[in-house]
Amino acid sequence: MVKSKKIAFFQILYNPDYNAIENIKKSIRSGFEPIVYINKVNDSMLRELRKLKVIILGENINLGIGSAFKTLEQYLIDNSDIGHFIYFDQDTVVDDSTWLYIFEGYWGEFQYNDIGMLFYTSDDIKDDKSIVISSGSLFSVDIIKRYGMHDDNFFVEGSDYEYCLKLKYYKLRINIIKVEGIDHYSLQDGEVKLFFGKKINIRVYGNARLKDFNRSHCKLLKFAILNYQLVEFLFLLKSMALFNFNEIKARLLS
Repeated sequence: MVKSKKIAFFQILYNPDYNAIENIKKSIRSGFEPIVYINKVNDSMLRELRKLKVIILGENINLGIGSAFKTLEQYLIDNSDIGHFIYFDQDTVVDDSTWLYIFEGYWGEFQYNDIGMLFYTSDDIKDDKSIVISSGSLFSVDIIKRYGMHDDNFFVEGSDYEYCLKLKYYKLRINIIKVEGIDHYSLQDGEVKLFFGKKINIRVYGNARLKDFNRSHCKLLKFAILNYQLVEFLFLLKSMALFNFNEIKARLLS
């Protein structure tokens, strides 16, 4: 059983802008307890976080996403009576009404024993989807204690997918909850280029990110095939092909 109905809002910060603070303020107004892991922030941001009495983890050294999640989860297991936490990326915009909707309804969504995680999204995706991104995911500390934390061997890419494959392995499913007021896109990095008169959004990730992506996906593909997760294997194969294709296209256009 979970320790309590307290719920945290978790963010991983790497050179964040104003939206990170705005989401923290909104989450507090709706009853969440904010926790951040700092990979890299400036002194001004640190002062702002301390004013808001945010729990701060991390040493302001970029150790990646997998390590940040694992540090948080160990903290919650060892030191906290918080039973759940939701994660949003620092560049995901979440409306006040959405924060309140999640806070008031998340507890009842774990009524079935086969629920491993909740995923809140404004996108149209299938209810039976077994792999989702981290931003919008709501985790149970009790599930994490029983089935394992995030893998800190995944630096940035693949940390979210690895956790989803783990849930699948233990026959737990992700409850997809459609809710308006979550915007993953407007603050994303990138630029618009004209290509034969057509506007195309491009984003060059660079060699380090490309290497991290391909290395992590190779590990995920191996896990999926060894555990007979054929649907997930095909999804990851397509994901890998699209990422590499889009990176080549972006480099050519830029």
